[in-house]
Amino acid sequence: MQTVTAFLFSKQVWNPAPYLRMVIVALVILPRIRRDLGVLAHYDGADSFLMDPGSILVRLGLHAPLTPELLRLFTAFFFLCALFALLGIVTRLSLLGVTLCFGYVSCLLSSWGAFHHVSALVFLVLCALVFAPGVDSWSIDSLLRARRQKKPVLTALKGEPVPRWGTVLILCLICSFYFNAGVAKIRHGGKAWLRGDTLTFYLSRSTDSTHQLFGSNEPEETWKDGFGLTHYIYSTPASAAGRTLASYRPLTILLALASLGIQLMFPLALFGPWLRNFFLCNAIVFHVVSDWLLDVTFTPYVLMAFVLIDWPAFGPVFSSLRSKRSATQI
Repeated sequence: MQTVTAFLFSKQVWNPAPYLRMVIVALVILPRIRRDLGVLAHYDGADSFLMDPGSILVRLGLHAPLTPELLRLFTAFFFLCALFALLGIVTRLSLLGVTLCFGYVSCLLSSWGAFHHVSALVFLVLCALVFAPGVDSWSIDSLLRARRQKKPVLTALKGEPVPRWGTVLILCLICSFYFNAGVAKIRHGGKAWLRGDTLTFYLSRSTDSTHQLFGSNEPEETWKDGFGLTHYIYSTPASAAGRTLASYRPLTILLALASLGIQLMFPLALFGPWLRNFFLCNAIVFHVVSDWLLDVTFTPYVLMAFVLIDWPAFGPVFSSLRSKRSATQI
């Protein structure tokens, strides 16, 4: 029990929560407000029959779809919450508003059949940040506290050392996503993934997503006008480097096994700063290479992994390098 208590409630010098707040809001939420709400504005009342609201929207009785008037009001509220959360004005309340608005938009978009894995993890991390200790550091709120308490500004901005449980919770969410991605590769890909067949297929593609239609004169199929969707493969065109890589079978097998191994072992990132940094750096490399080879972009994952790296762990390494350099010069 003492080990668990120390693991969750010991003080941490490096608290990534305020930096995650600013990075997610500035580089993920704000750029997406106009794009995502522009997509929602495209769906007018005539398209509502195509909408299948999810259980969250139905149970909470939330308005779906949004009317043009409500959409304009919602956009203004969403943007104001995001701006306040970025600057740190009524930080937790503003961040809660951003989280609820982002979740609502994601639910609306998924009602038309679009589910984004990136949005799911960003939403969960935002939920954790609302309660994470020290999330309101580096904010206007902390400056106002410094003025009231007559503390040095820099000290107030940084905030006091806080318990680790907020960071641990966010890491648990990220670890679960990667671990489940590895499980899905085994569950749905099986031997095809282990042999490198699945990866070779995606690396060798030169076209976009594909689907196949079939014709039918059966009475039960007449509502489809004689056509139905038999399968749909989501993919993007691989780069020239990806198509070249697909021709080297041993290398594709090695990449497939390496990605699977990293994802299945990702929960080890919870146990120590060096394991944490190792897996987070691997995640960054994985997504950068995927973007380069397959045009599959997970920029928010890269940003979150970069911020969550335990940077103070590199301090002794840099100090040792500086000492060796000084000794060499002498």
